[in-house]
Amino acid sequence: MYSIGKVPNPQFGRIGLDGGRPLAVRFQEIQARAAREIEPTSPDYSVVNLMMSEQSIDLIYEALERAAARRLLSGPSPELREAWNEVSRLTHQYNEMVRTLCEARKKWSWQVGIDWRHKLLRSPDMSEEIPTLNTDWDRRQFPDVISARKRAKELHAQVKEFEEFRARAFNTMSFDSLEPGEQAVHLAHALYDDNIELKAHIAALEQQVGKLTLQIGRLQRSVNPPKRKAA
Repeated sequence: MYSIGKVPNPQFGRIGLDGGRPLAVRFQEIQARAAREIEPTSPDYSVVNLMMSEQSIDLIYEALERAAARRLLSGPSPELREAWNEVSRLTHQYNEMVRTLCEARKKWSWQVGIDWRHKLLRSPDMSEEIPTLNTDWDRRQFPDVISARKRAKELHAQVKEFEEFRARAFNTMSFDSLEPGEQAVHLAHALYDDNIELKAHIAALEQQVGKLTLQIGRLQRSVNPPKRKAA
């Protein structure tokens, strides 16, 4: 515990811009981190319930350091290892999809910008480079199961989104290998869809014009009310 008059340690969250933030904000952040990273069965977990003060922040930082040292000695839990492995698996899966797509697009991506058929089909733009994810991530970025699973969830959503984009891209590539008659069918469907979308857009504009016309009419009547006939 702190002795009377002990000065808070400037090392813990008081260096640079971080130390200039309000005490309540810094205390809430470090308290939430302690709840994630300190084992609930450890005596150090009691720091989660400390009252807000600079000295309490020091105590929480010290408890976090002891918890990190214990993890180094005991090694990560099976749940944490599983979460790390999931992050690694999804990262490699995403990068492999990017590599295969980038390799395949070299044969056809130049056509998308100049071929009217691809413009009508709304083929995805593949002119920009797609960066891969860093596979050398530091496991200390995700020191607990919650943070690792959160990252895995984010990666899963990213992989799913890219899978949909890649499917559209490969559909575009397969279009170029079709016979002219089959291409004509796809183009006719695309033209029909564009026509339906254009009609819906025109109908929406006509509806907006009708509303504006009514508003203009009411405004004109309020500015120039009709004259009453003399009795």
